[in-house]
Amino acid sequence: MKKVITGQKPTRQSSGHRMGEEYLNMVISELTKYFSVCYSHGAITSSHPKNTFGAYSEVYMKPTIVSSINITTDPDIRNTLNKDSVFFEHQIHYVKLDDNRYDNIYSPNIIEIMVDGIYAGVYVPEDNNLFCSDWTHNMYCINVFHDVWPKLINVLNLRPLENIDTSNVIPISGGVLIGADPEFELIRNGKIVEASDLIYDDDECSNPIGLDGSGDQVEIRPNPGSPRKVIKNIRTLIKEFSDEYKNCDLTDSGDMYPLGGHIHVGIGEKYYPPSSLITLLDDFIGRPTTNLSGEARDGYGDLGDVRAQPHGFEYRTPPASIFGNPMVAYCSLEATRNLCNKFFNEETFEYVLDSERDGIPYAQDYVKYCGLTEKQANYFVDFLYNYVPAKSIRASWKLPPAEVTEEEENTVPSNVTVEFRDRWASSARHEMNLVVEQIVNSHIVPSDIELHMVFYGLNRNRGYNASSINAIPFLVAIESPPYPLWRGSYEDGDRTLYIGLPQCRRTENSITGTLRSFIQNSLINIISEDIRCV
Repeated sequence: MKKVITGQKPTRQSSGHRMGEEYLNMVISELTKYFSVCYSHGAITSSHPKNTFGAYSEVYMKPTIVSSINITTDPDIRNTLNKDSVFFEHQIHYVKLDDNRYDNIYSPNIIEIMVDGIYAGVYVPEDNNLFCSDWTHNMYCINVFHDVWPKLINVLNLRPLENIDTSNVIPISGGVLIGADPEFELIRNGKIVEASDLIYDDDECSNPIGLDGSGDQVEIRPNPGSPRKVIKNIRTLIKEFSDEYKNCDLTDSGDMYPLGGHIHVGIGEKYYPPSSLITLLDDFIGRPTTNLSGEARDGYGDLGDVRAQPHGFEYRTPPASIFGNPMVAYCSLEATRNLCNKFFNEETFEYVLDSERDGIPYAQDYVKYCGLTEKQANYFVDFLYNYVPAKSIRASWKLPPAEVTEEEENTVPSNVTVEFRDRWASSARHEMNLVVEQIVNSHIVPSDIELHMVFYGLNRNRGYNASSINAIPFLVAIESPPYPLWRGSYEDGDRTLYIGLPQCRRTENSITGTLRSFIQNSLINIISEDIRCV
């Protein structure tokens, strides 16, 4: 399949557009070349709008239909698109010409727009207005938009606006900065363990070696810079990890915990990349690597997964596997940098996706557009088809192997097990593990009794002090919590205690030593009373 994409300068959001609705921001820079006002949802209230784009915007008109056009999508889009797709939902209302209740209503000559034979909107040539169905509803609709848009420009003979305001262009001197925050599973003595069992991350963003938000994965956060500098910084951090945790290693297998290989693009301020740039990144990096994600990443890392950040944006589709190999990591970062720089310089990309090799670009296009040497491009493409998870990140990055040591005595005996559900800040998880250790050290749980403790989250709307247990004055037990306090029996070996804490306490580092002590005393009393009844 041949692709042709033309780049554009990065622009800020304009206050003249309704940017808060769904995914309009992902195509706004493409639309503002042709329309001065762009809407997603809402109502078109002007009696005579001009140069206006509206996606799923409510508009009433007495139209005269002068013609109709049909846009045929590419096969991969057409096979998933039907009349019931949200893409075709609209709020365009035709009022009959003889209906005198609407004397002052907008009455233009229109061209009806069909996509694969299904009504998808109207275009008003004399006013340059395009009112369409829900083209910006979600990423799927954005992908359809990206297929339809260049064809529509050609068929309607759309012309860019004259005297386009360039004050919203974001200046970039010296090209984009590149960053990354890959995640890895933690291996201790040959076994994958929760990273929070070993690493205490009291600030989830600033520490160069820390934890992912869930606390299950190790996250490496190198300083940004050129791709070569970032690779050097990653190796430095992996060496620091290896020196500090001598009997531990990392892996990118991703079969137990989902592992992202997010790439950051810095342009100096917050930026919503247009769908055409996202398509470039998907074609050259995302689609070729997404199958390397591991089984646990199901539902994460979909194509087109981006997030605006204060420094620019974050491309979240790639898996951590691209950082399991230094050369592949470099190629991925270098490709990202060159694709973005060329796109922002308004260059045109013409490339072909190899249908016989899972629809990825040819090696020569990685050379032409991604700035890779021929050797690097061939290495990168070969890696995609011969990928084997890096069982040892130490080895991949040419660092000494982990030491094998005797297992330390576990402070929590095997008859007491702990589980965390929902999202917990690493500090909150650490505090609750300390609570469990103190409960174990109090010897209230006999060695012949099995107890499972589940810490879960309560919704924010429950309140700051809501809990499933009383730890007055800090926590107050609510009526009808999501789980009963106890389930199962000691006789069957499945006795389970459920402890629910409010979202603000478990995600905002607000479990103090005093609160921990109150929770600990409350749980000791609850468990003691329960065991007495056995």
